[in-house]
Amino acid sequence: MIILKIIITLFLLFAILTLIKQFKKSQIALAGFLFWLIVWITVGIVFWQPELTTRLANQFGIGRGSDFIIYISIIVIFYQLFRIYAHIEKIETNITKIIRKIAIDNAQDNRKLDKNN
Repeated sequence: MIILKIIITLFLLFAILTLIKQFKKSQIALAGFLFWLIVWITVGIVFWQPELTTRLANQFGIGRGSDFIIYISIIVIFYQLFRIYAHIEKIETNITKIIRKIAIDNAQDNRKLDKNN
């Protein structure tokens, strides 16, 4: 169990340091940085103090801490999927607007060329 604790702790430190490096290089927005920082810190707390999840689960009427973590994880995953879906929809709308603008500009340029010939 000690080896697992060392490996998980090193992984968490690596993840947090990588996150900080990405934020310093402006590769991740502040909101994303804070979200993932909270996630990794929470994972560390839950890993080192698993009895906290059981106490928290009991507050919500759930018997086991691991069940509580699974429920919360599913909620967070679905929320992230929703955000990704909304972002993709926004990108597709922007691409459509750009393509439409380019097509209109090209059509207008073609008319000008036709008038000049």
